[in-house]
Amino acid sequence: RYSHLVPDEAGPRRTGEGRDDWPPEEFRSKTGPYAELGRPQEARDEEFERIITERRVIDDVEPSEGDQVIFDGDQLHRLLHAREVYTLFYVGFAANMCVLHRDYGMRAMAARGYDVVLVRDATSAIEMADTLDNLEITAASVRDVEVGVGYSVLTGDLIESAEPA
Repeated sequence: RYSHLVPDEAGPRRTGEGRDDWPPEEFRSKTGPYAELGRPQEARDEEFERIITERRVIDDVEPSEGDQVIFDGDQLHRLLHAREVYTLFYVGFAANMCVLHRDYGMRAMAARGYDVVLVRDATSAIEMADTLDNLEITAASVRDVEVGVGYSVLTGDLIESAEPA
């Protein structure tokens, strides 16, 4: 009933790179006349630079020969289709960011129709100084999943359910 308020031709256009032309690129990147709107940049110390430079995947989860390494949600979707997988289990770090919000994360894959399950005690969020002691952001992320995204399970229950009866 209200669709007449904004004509279709008034909307943003796709650029050659597949992005909308609005907001302008300078605004998105906070450059040019929008530079002062960007987040303040904190100085990085030597320890931070060392950690970033030397970061790597730990040996216990390093991809092995024949493992599939996924770059984005489309690749994951194609792999799951080829293998006829319907249910995804999520573990890891940044439950409040990557686990939930990346294009291969729980929200995106649930929107594609998959059942998504967060392994609660094998996941943590990026906490702040005032939330770290009680893992408050982790707890909120788990609740977010349980209320509106998918399911959650404890590792012990998951292992027990996979054992022969």
